[in-house]
Amino acid sequence: MKKVTYTSCCLLLVSLFTISGLFAQTNVNIPYNTGAVTFTIAPPGTTFFNFYDNGGPAANYSNSSNAATSVATFRPSDPTTQKVRSTFSSYATEGSFDYLYIYNGLTTGAPLIYTGNGTTLPPVLTASGASRAVTF
Repeated sequence: MKKVTYTSCCLLLVSLFTISGLFAQTNVNIPYNTGAVTFTIAPPGTTFFNFYDNGGPAANYSNSSNAATSVATFRPSDPTTQKVRSTFSSYATEGSFDYLYIYNGLTTGAPLIYTGNGTTLPPVLTASGASRAVTF
């Protein structure tokens, strides 16, 4: 992995976000310094996202990412009956330099529920706030 000079939520990961047992999947990349993006999980159509850093599934993430403008939120279409769960199958950042931050809500102002770096997989996380959303 190349050396980077920032602390950000960009990382090399593949994460599946699920609400129900259906298997429709969409591949998405975290934005790279272009502003926050929200993805809606809307069963029965879209119930899984394969979530990658801005390099996609085959490349490293970019240097100099801005944590304020490289944000992705996953929200359910109906938070009264659905919530977002994230399960990581692969994860790697440069230890001690690059971090993943996960928030329990619609923005980075929501409560922080996970901070990590290196190669240890984050635990399965389920949104519990009123919005039932997760922000990276």
